Amino acid sequence: MAESAATEAATVVRLAPPLEAALEAEGLAELHREVELPSCASSPHGGRRIAVDQVELRRIADELIGDTKALEEEIQRQAGTPST
Repeated sequence: MAESAATEAATVVRLAPPLEAALEAEGLAELHREVELPSCASSPHGGRRIAVDQVELRRIADELIGDTKALEEEIQRQAGTPST
């Protein structure tokens, strides 16, 4: 267990700089610092993994993708441009 924790910690240390740079490049660093980190730290799970219903998550994602495509088509229709 200690070896696993050490491996995870080493991975975080290695990945943090490029992830922080990517957040800066996308203009998301402040959001990450001001919203994401504090909410994660105050989570009752304290950064531990949370079980997720992957089937339900996929269903929701598929629904959102479908809704987005429908909206894009409606926008293109109203704009008079052909949809792809």
